[in-house]
Amino acid sequence: MPGTELIVGSTATIKTLSRLEKQIDSARTDKAIKQAIRKAESIKILFREVNAIRQRAEWVIACAKLRIATEIHKTPKATRPARWDDRKSNGTEILAGRASTGVDKDERSKLLRFYEHTRDKPGLRRWMEPIWAEGEEATVTSILREINHSTHAERRASREQKLGRWIRTLPDKKYGVMLADPPWKFKTRSAKGLTSRSADDHYPVSELEKIKQAADANGRKVADLAAPNCVLFLWATVPMWPQALEVMAAWGFEYKSAAFWKKDRPGTGYWFRNIVEILMVGTVGHPVPPAAGEQPDQWFEAPKGAHSEKPDHAYEMIEALYPTTPKIELYGRALREGWDIWGFEAPQAEAAE
Repeated sequence: MPGTELIVGSTATIKTLSRLEKQIDSARTDKAIKQAIRKAESIKILFREVNAIRQRAEWVIACAKLRIATEIHKTPKATRPARWDDRKSNGTEILAGRASTGVDKDERSKLLRFYEHTRDKPGLRRWMEPIWAEGEEATVTSILREINHSTHAERRASREQKLGRWIRTLPDKKYGVMLADPPWKFKTRSAKGLTSRSADDHYPVSELEKIKQAADANGRKVADLAAPNCVLFLWATVPMWPQALEVMAAWGFEYKSAAFWKKDRPGTGYWFRNIVEILMVGTVGHPVPPAAGEQPDQWFEAPKGAHSEKPDHAYEMIEALYPTTPKIELYGRALREGWDIWGFEAPQAEAAE
């Protein structure tokens, strides 16, 4: 490309870009700056073409691997007579089978799985394009990794749907997903005493033992609402983490993990100014966990809303994981499509009845 003296290579190109940056810093005229811009744009175009060439090379290699895999698949498996004497008497020969291809056993197994999921060039391209879209190299290994993720995700989605349908057939309406934001009783203090930031200045709070014994309008406790395979997402503040663990156990769930919501501004606190809330996860039975490689991030950021208001991200994450599983929000404050709800501020009377 005119005006460039580039050597195609990452080290040389980085050095060229560093020189251009210095040229811009020391430029005395617009002409010199524009010249640096043209050179940088040329580098950008060049490497876009280099990337296209790399993908083309990966395509040729993958096609070659597919051809080898196809030939291995066509080759009959090894056969041998039951006894050596049979070989002598009836002329049966021992066939080396797929070992005769010259490809070792582990590589054969890998290539046969590669063939099983690709079969032909259109099938191969279907797996390679998402990998390229992520800016990664599409090798046999990365293609098989993509296949693994997809297979796990499909199996997981199928199991979630089956469990969701099964839960709906249970007597006395049950739920496979619960989300709870209990009205924790926790006082905040300033140098002058109690502040208006305590939870009970905004809504009625409950003692720990009352939360443990929480029940709906029909007297059904949380454990009675849970399906045999159920996951609980339980909100807690950092100071109330021990109490939240007690509540989770009292409701019949085993603690598994937690995610953390980082707010856009800090609140109160004694040792630290609180800027995160915890979304704990507990299970009973064997609910469907996320597929390998499809797990949500443990840390997410979202703006802080009204007092105790939780971010939409948490609901969206749960809905994406459990689109067909019956869901209920305990201590809910707003209706949400696809959810049942009960709680002090619930906008309808005990929707879980």
